[in-house]
Amino acid sequence: MAERWASNIIEAIRDSSGGSAAQDSGIMTATIQSINPLSIKTHDTVISKNLYVNPCYILESERIAQLFQSAPAPPELFDFLKQYHDMAVLHIGDTVVVKQSGVSFYILSKVVRA
Repeated sequence: MAERWASNIIEAIRDSSGGSAAQDSGIMTATIQSINPLSIKTHDTVISKNLYVNPCYILESERIAQLFQSAPAPPELFDFLKQYHDMAVLHIGDTVVVKQSGVSFYILSKVVRA
């Protein structure tokens, strides 16, 4: 279940568009149910088709290590990218902001408590 702070963000986005557009914005929060295959849950409904996401959100850590094996970059850069990736990548139970457009669902961002 999404916490109230995430709902407040969504309501503020909807209110900023004004009028009936606020009701039809299609912006909502969802919870990641699985990564491979990707599925989300919103309003007690699991969605696993017509999902779109930035591929960086589902890139596996092992793949990053492979990319940097032959890189001339210092090890500190890889360490930083690994830490960043571990925070940014989607995990089961994460809350995301989703935009619905027709039958398609676009995962816009992962959201965490500040």
